[in-house]
Amino acid sequence: MNLLADFIVKRKTYILIVFLLLFVVSIFMMPDRKLSYNIFDILPDDIESLIGLKILSEKIAKGPEFTILCEKDDLNEVENLIRKLETLPYIISISWLGTSQDLTYPEEIWRDSESWYKDGVFKVSITLKSSDSYKTQIEQLRGLLPEWAELTGSEVISYDMEDYFKNSTLIYFSLGILLVTVFLFLTFPSFLVPILIVFSMMIGVIINLAITAVSGRSIYFLMDTIVAILQVAVTLDYALFLYHRYEEERLTKERDAAMASAIISSFKP
Repeated sequence: MNLLADFIVKRKTYILIVFLLLFVVSIFMMPDRKLSYNIFDILPDDIESLIGLKILSEKIAKGPEFTILCEKDDLNEVENLIRKLETLPYIISISWLGTSQDLTYPEEIWRDSESWYKDGVFKVSITLKSSDSYKTQIEQLRGLLPEWAELTGSEVISYDMEDYFKNSTLIYFSLGILLVTVFLFLTFPSFLVPILIVFSMMIGVIINLAITAVSGRSIYFLMDTIVAILQVAVTLDYALFLYHRYEEERLTKERDAAMASAIISSFKP
């Protein structure tokens, strides 16, 4: 540990240069990061359920199933909507009450109707063609649906999560940095030290997040946010301990020796 501390102190200029170079590289790597809003992406590829889904997708070439809930107790309008859906090229099948039931019969004698109709709400199930992305289809479907129809499904939920949490990491990270900055300025007599701590934390988080672009894998958006906030908290805790330990050592030692002793002390349990 003594060798490591001496190495850091004696070569602090080179370490700072490497740190800043990594920061510059990370800035250019950040746009290449891939965030996922699908929870299946964080599961291992060898899970049997995911293997089964992959086989089904490859063999059957069938996309996801969406559900449309029509809060309209008007059969004619629902039928008009079904006819519009049938014209869309990316829909391969549509199932609803009219698929298995003669709707000319009175409602009272409809067979097994509760699966598709209840309390004035019609359920329509649609299956899409397999695709790498369903954003365009979801947007088109929502543009087609009237106010009384709602689209839902796992891919739809992922789409909504991406739209809602798109900038969540930046927002929470910025809020955390703001609170930390206020705290440091209120507790430190020096103006320069809080600025150095905050900037080192920010650069460290950016470098850490940019590393995920190297793997090429998608990162679940919650993990992205948690990593950023957790790193800020851990770095702040360590920075405060290291700074105060350095101030204590500085009373009896030269600057470099005091920092080396502070680094050694910070690694002790």
